[in-house]
Amino acid sequence: MTTSCHSLKGSWSSILGRASIKGYYKETVDRMEQTDKVIDAAINSLNKNSIKKGNLLNALNGVTKTLKAIQDAIKEDLVLNKKVIEATEAYIKNSTHLTELLTLIKNFNF
Repeated sequence: MTTSCHSLKGSWSSILGRASIKGYYKETVDRMEQTDKVIDAAINSLNKNSIKKGNLLNALNGVTKTLKAIQDAIKEDLVLNKKVIEATEAYIKNSTHLTELLTLIKNFNF
């Protein structure tokens, strides 16, 4: 009887061992599939973020170009404004000299 008990225990042990191996294998495969899904979702998220960052970078580059154009225009206006101010000062100086000259001529007796 002991032989048959050992034999029965061995059979159950073998069956349970195979069942637990199959269960372990199934759990492992399930976990691997879940891990793959998580990795795929993470990669998709990173790709979307990368695209969004690329779009944002392009928009910022456009803003930078526009600001550069504005800055250049302001510099040109500053140069133009400086020239206008210089011309105005020269006009005022000439007008002042002409006024002084006319006053001298007017006051000069021939």
